[in-house]
Amino acid sequence: MTCTQGGVIFGLIALLTLVAILRYYAIFMAYCSRVAKIEGRQKEMNSIQSIEGGGMNFFEIEQAASLWRKEYLKYGDKQLNVLARRLFQTGLFGLIALIASALWYVYLRFEVCNS
Repeated sequence: MTCTQGGVIFGLIALLTLVAILRYYAIFMAYCSRVAKIEGRQKEMNSIQSIEGGGMNFFEIEQAASLWRKEYLKYGDKQLNVLARRLFQTGLFGLIALIASALWYVYLRFEVCNS
């Protein structure tokens, strides 16, 4: 394998990581939207006022924390359960892709491109 071929493979793995991150964000926003609809908090979810000048608003931060505590189970909503499961699966895939890209980079850097 040449250094160029390895770089192409690294680029593909990095692209998969980016796709996983974007998919995670889209699913998370759908999850937040569903919770806001169930709780009647759409106005709070759509607030553009963010915490500390950037990133998520308070509602989204609250939902991220409650997601890890599995509070979505209390609603008994099947669609919410599906979204939560997809979030965990996508997050796991993204983590695996990130680790794979890091390991591939180390392999390229010290084994393939150094020869």
